Amino acid sequence: MGNASSARRHNIEPPPPAAVVVEQDADGSSLFSLKYASVLSGSEQDTEQGIAGIITSSLKNNTARGITGMLYHDPSTKAVVQVVEGPRDAVQRLYEKIQCDTRHTGCRIISQRLVPARAYADFGMALARTTGDVEQLISEAETPQHSFAEHLV
Repeated sequence: MGNASSARRHNIEPPPPAAVVVEQDADGSSLFSLKYASVLSGSEQDTEQGIAGIITSSLKNNTARGITGMLYHDPSTKAVVQVVEGPRDAVQRLYEKIQCDTRHTGCRIISQRLVPARAYADFGMALARTTGDVEQLISEAETPQHSFAEHLV
């Protein structure tokens, strides 16, 4: 017999499942994190201009939307892994825009989940230039390395 049936037989309540405490933004929305990978399209010059444009628009728009994050980029392979976090609706709307952005090809979601706290709370969007294939960038994005950050806002 399992512990639950044995516990009920003796009028002992089994402990409730462990709850995950999820931090909420000021408006009461739960924090959501989405990580995706893509490859930037175009020449090396196009890629650099694309990265500059992504960071510029992120810094301009993300704060008002409650979004923070980090963009990991390998200039030699044009691989990108980006982590965006904030209110679920805002993050999902942003990803829909990213998928339509012609600067990216092959967008794919790596993970999306509720999170207990922001990993990139100090960054409207930060840029980490690194080397490696997409899988290595994904691995680096698993553990936030704030020392990578070039742009801090």
